Amino acid sequence: MEPTTNNRTVQVEFTLSEEGRLTYRGCSDPSIIYELSCRAAEQARAYQRSQTRQDPLAIALTGIASACLIVLIWGIFTRPAPEYTPRYSEYAPTYRTR
Repeated sequence: MEPTTNNRTVQVEFTLSEEGRLTYRGCSDPSIIYELSCRAAEQARAYQRSQTRQDPLAIALTGIASACLIVLIWGIFTRPAPEYTPRYSEYAPTYRTR
């Protein structure tokens, strides 16, 4: 990141530790470090919001899909048992006589 202050460009390298602390190399100006810290915090908040935001359309489609799946499973388990006789066994064979 290269912020510009008073018409000079400063190259600053920063790293984020596992504890969440930002460390800066290449700059000792507190105003630049403060500005970079604010920008990093703002970007972290924006990233967190984008990760936790729930899309209403996705929620609706998931609800519809789960309702269809429940209806399908309900239909499978509540249908009557199949008959064990052939389908047209009660009909007498038709013989044509002339």
